[in-house]
Amino acid sequence: MFDWLDTELSEIKTRKFHLINTQSNESRQMDEVNWPCIPSPSYNAFITKFGNACLYRELSYYLIRVFSKPRQQVDKKGEEFFEFGGYDSGDACFKTSLLVEGRETPIFETRGVTGLFQTATSFGEWLESRAVKARKRYKRSEWKQILAGPLPFTEVEQDIVKARSQFKWQVVGITENGDLKFEVTNNSKRVLPFLTIGIRAPKLLGGIWLPVATILPGRTKIIQASAYKEQADPDTIEAFDEPEPWPEDRDRYWEFRKPDYL
Repeated sequence: MFDWLDTELSEIKTRKFHLINTQSNESRQMDEVNWPCIPSPSYNAFITKFGNACLYRELSYYLIRVFSKPRQQVDKKGEEFFEFGGYDSGDACFKTSLLVEGRETPIFETRGVTGLFQTATSFGEWLESRAVKARKRYKRSEWKQILAGPLPFTEVEQDIVKARSQFKWQVVGITENGDLKFEVTNNSKRVLPFLTIGIRAPKLLGGIWLPVATILPGRTKIIQASAYKEQADPDTIEAFDEPEPWPEDRDRYWEFRKPDYL
């Protein structure tokens, strides 16, 4: 089962394009799940083998998410569901009333704001169909590059990686309109256009890019930035240091980009 995923994992040389056995859903603030029976065979087989999985990366976002610990939720009609992951911006769920031990169960997905609709007869069918859909979002040339892996950093890019590690920052407040205020110090010997910062909150994990091109070496400045304030209460948002980038991260870390005004 899931031979197609095993094949992709062996063929793709771009690190972090697929993440398996990851702790990626820790920020979801889940309660302990009380399964009424053993989960469906295909889902149980998947989480036993791959655990938490995030598949098909686009920048800092993954098109497919599968969580080993679903979250219980109730829809507008009062029906109970187990949200086990999702595709793109939607959630994917099992309906509690349809769970039968030892049998596959239909998959329901959110469709805009209109509720949950059945989209597959089993987890295995859902996962494979969504993988096919995800792959269609990449051009043939892009998929070829994903398989081959990225080119190594140039000397200039290596210098950028070193410089970004020497920038220091802290959140020093929240503005009246809900933006975060960052105090940023440039301890490096060069100027960077942006500084990539991780952002998390309940049901949210992402990042922002602080415009730091005006902060000269040895200088400190307050930078104001919007950080998902439309999606989460600013008081619940936490900023964190992103890890050192790899060549695979060129598109996600804006330190490698040139701002329009330079």
